[in-house]
Amino acid sequence: MVSKRQNKIGTERGEGYANLPMHFLRALFNFAIAQYKDGNGHSILRENPVMRLTQTRAWYRLDRHQISSAGTLVSSGYFTQARSKFKPIRSGG
Repeated sequence: MVSKRQNKIGTERGEGYANLPMHFLRALFNFAIAQYKDGNGHSILRENPVMRLTQTRAWYRLDRHQISSAGTLVSSGYFTQARSKFKPIRSGG
C-alpha cells in the first residue's frame, strides 16, 4: 500500500514530492509505536509500514539540490534577500 501510494505520487507530482509524505508518515508511525502501549507495555502497532520502502530500496534517489523545498528557496535567493533586510544583533558590552 505504501509503495503503491509513493509510486502514484511520484508519477503525478514528482519523485521529491513522493518521498516527502512518506518521511512524514514514517515519523508519525515511529512516534505512535514508541508512545502507545497496551496493558502489557507492548506497542499497539507491530511495525512501521513505511519501513517496506527501506527494505525494498524503493525510496526515490534525489540529488542534493532536489531534497527539500528549502533548497529551492536558497537557490532562488530568498534567504539572501530576507537576510539583507535585517541588521545583525550584536551582543557585548
